[in-house]
Amino acid sequence: MKRPVTIIVCYSLAILSAVCGFGSRVRATRQDKPKYGDNISGQARLEYHEGFLFVVGKVTGGRSNYYLMDCGSGSTIIAKACLPETITVTPLSDSSDIAGGGVDPILGFAGTIPGYLGYANVPDLLFGSLKFHDVPIKVVADLPDVGGKPICGIIGMDVLACAAVVSFSYPGRFHKSARLVFSSRDEIDYPNAVEIPFTIVNNHIIISGNVNDIPVEFILDIGSPGNIIMPAPAAAAGLAIDTTFRVEFSGLDGIQISGRLGMVDRLGLGKAVFRDISFCVAEMPTLGAPGTKKNIGIIGNEFLSRFHSVVLDYEREVVLLITGKQ
Repeated sequence: MKRPVTIIVCYSLAILSAVCGFGSRVRATRQDKPKYGDNISGQARLEYHEGFLFVVGKVTGGRSNYYLMDCGSGSTIIAKACLPETITVTPLSDSSDIAGGGVDPILGFAGTIPGYLGYANVPDLLFGSLKFHDVPIKVVADLPDVGGKPICGIIGMDVLACAAVVSFSYPGRFHKSARLVFSSRDEIDYPNAVEIPFTIVNNHIIISGNVNDIPVEFILDIGSPGNIIMPAPAAAAGLAIDTTFRVEFSGLDGIQISGRLGMVDRLGLGKAVFRDISFCVAEMPTLGAPGTKKNIGIIGNEFLSRFHSVVLDYEREVVLLITGKQ
C-alpha cells in the first residue's frame, strides 16, 4: 500500500553549503535582514489546506493569486505568467551560468528545479494589509499545483524576516481561519509559550533538538506539511518504522522520493519534550551529499499545527509555540 504525499521545499546552493557543512555557519543579526518597507506591520488571512499555508496576494499591476508561505525557502519565487508585462526579468544567459557557479540553482529535495528563467524586482508585493516594496524575486517558467491549489509564487524567508516578530496561527479552537501577523517587538506578549532558540543560517531557521536523545539539527519549515528525518539519525534513535507502506513525496524539482513512517518517542526542542511525534524517514539528496551532516531533519506543519500559533521572534532569536489563547 502506498500513500502519496506532496512536500514543497526550496533551497539555494548557497543555503545548502552552510546548513550541510560545506561552508561556515553565519549567525544573522537584525541588521543583516532585508527590509522591503519601513517598520512593516500588518496582517493577512491565510488558508490552511492539506497541510499547507496559503495567502492570497498580488504584485502591483497583476491579479490576485494564491502564494505558498514557506520559511523553508530562502528566496521568494514567482511564476513569470503572474508578473505584469511592466516588470523586466533579467534572464540567465544560459545553463552554464548555473553549472559554472555564476548563479545559484534553485534546488528541491533531489535536484535542480526546472524552468529557472532569471530574476527581477517587483515594485510592490501585497497581501492583506501588508505591503513590501522593491522585492527581489527569482522567476520560474511555471509552478505546480500545491495541495490542490494553483499557486503563482512562494513567499520565502527574504520576505518573512521583514519584521521584528512574525506569527502564523492555525485554524482551530481560537481562530476559525489561519492568520499571518507582522509586528514590532513591543507589540507582543506571549505568556503561554514554549520557547525554542534558533539561529539563522543563510536565510534558514535552524533549531537544535534531539530525537530519543540523539542530537539533530532541524530546519523549521512551514512550507512542508510533514516532519522528515534522514535515515542515519532515525536508525541511531531507534525509531519504530512502519514497514507496511511507503510514503512518496516530491519537492519542486518533481523528483519522487520514497520513505517510511517512523514514530519518535521523545522529541526534544529547547527545554520542552514532546511525545509520540510522527516523522517520515527518507533520504534528502540535496541535504545528504557526501561529506555533509547526516543528522538533519525538517519540522513541518504536522507538528506545528498542533499549536495555536507559531511566532518567530527575530530580535530575541526564539521560536514561540503558543499553546492557548493569549
